[in-house]
Amino acid sequence: MTTLRSRAWVLLLGWIPLVVVAAGPSISRGSDLRIPCEVSRLENGLTVILHRDPGSPGVSVNLSYRVGSGLERPGESGVAHLLEHLMFEGSANVPAGAFDQWLEDAGGRGNAATGEDFTVYWQDVPPGALELALFLESDRMAYLAEGIDEERVERQKQVVATERDYLYEAQPYAAAEWAMRLALYPAGHPYATPVIGTPDHVAGLTVERVVEFYRAHYHPANASLVIAGDIEIEPTRKLVRKWFSHIRRELPLRLPKIEPVTLEEDRVVVVTDSAPAPKLSLYWPSAAAFSPDEPELVVLADLMGAAPSSRLQEVLVRERGLAISVSAGQESLRYGGLFSIEVVAVPGQPLSPVLQAVDEVIEGVMKRGVSKEEVRRSVAEISTNFLSEMERVGGYQGLAGRLNAYWVYTGEPDFFAQDLARYAGLKPRSIRTAARRWLGGGRVVLSVVPHQRRELAVASGEAK
Repeated sequence: MTTLRSRAWVLLLGWIPLVVVAAGPSISRGSDLRIPCEVSRLENGLTVILHRDPGSPGVSVNLSYRVGSGLERPGESGVAHLLEHLMFEGSANVPAGAFDQWLEDAGGRGNAATGEDFTVYWQDVPPGALELALFLESDRMAYLAEGIDEERVERQKQVVATERDYLYEAQPYAAAEWAMRLALYPAGHPYATPVIGTPDHVAGLTVERVVEFYRAHYHPANASLVIAGDIEIEPTRKLVRKWFSHIRRELPLRLPKIEPVTLEEDRVVVVTDSAPAPKLSLYWPSAAAFSPDEPELVVLADLMGAAPSSRLQEVLVRERGLAISVSAGQESLRYGGLFSIEVVAVPGQPLSPVLQAVDEVIEGVMKRGVSKEEVRRSVAEISTNFLSEMERVGGYQGLAGRLNAYWVYTGEPDFFAQDLARYAGLKPRSIRTAARRWLGGGRVVLSVVPHQRRELAVASGEAK
């Protein structure tokens, strides 16, 4: 493939070692859980994390940019996600449509995801296709602007519109996310709009604005590259230098300081939808990623609604027959988290008794706490899932992705042992304390009810 020829004009800049951990077994299963890796930085600011696992069937290339929808301008949404789509549309040395085709022809696969805090691209390839993967990533990091034109932007706008229709318009209850964000976050907050963007904002995006966003955020100093799997460290270093060291140097962006969101009282919201049954959703602002109380809230969500034997399942589904399904979760992001409880009621069931039952369960946890056995079971399941995900090198949440996410949030890619230890040491008392701290204040009380059935929703006076 002639496009892979060496760029003779490239000046190989220096390789600056930051942290070096000697290569060894992929995963140590003892008390000292370690993922041997090398962390270095090119002179243009690109952070490079290498992990050698000779037993892996392939190699994962995971490139994360420290930008997501949270860094869009106030009054703007959808540009980060639209740019993710355009990253597959061709760059200076990769014709339109060739990215996926060349990757598939080499036996690899790739994808991407945009979040509030960062956008990540990954390619899983056979070891012999590593250079192809690095070339493809470097070319769109350096030269995507040369492949962005009005035709491609308009085409991807239509793709995004179709995606939005599928994820939101055609799905029962999905429209509730838009209403929740408007109620929970103040105007201008990084998380005030969904990642996919509003239809009018996306429709109004221009080639100039997309290129401006790309140039501001898509550069080496704002990115971290993980290469994990069946690699040799020194040859891989050379390949990274070959394909990335020439890319322009920019100053790393300073992240804005955002005050935590707090609600003094409940905010009651009603949405009508073509839903088969009423749904009650409760949202509390909560702990940020890797902050104190985050592990407690993850376990609390599991005990209250995520596990099959959870307290909300027992009360709302089995005992009282008010609900079809119950779920709970803790989503942790850079500028704060979101603790949620969602209950799909039986058809025709008013949601006020559902809210009362949920509040009784929450009050029980706050007053009487949880048992040692509940915590033990939850932590054991979390630990099992944690270790299981580490067995897979590639994909979105595989080992390479975790190395990169740890680097983005903590500055330490091998954070596996510390992360797991946060859960291993949890006590019932700390779970109850976190419940009192985070679930005792205001929240968004959101009712989604079928059209013409607003009487099933929770009324303003019925919330606390």
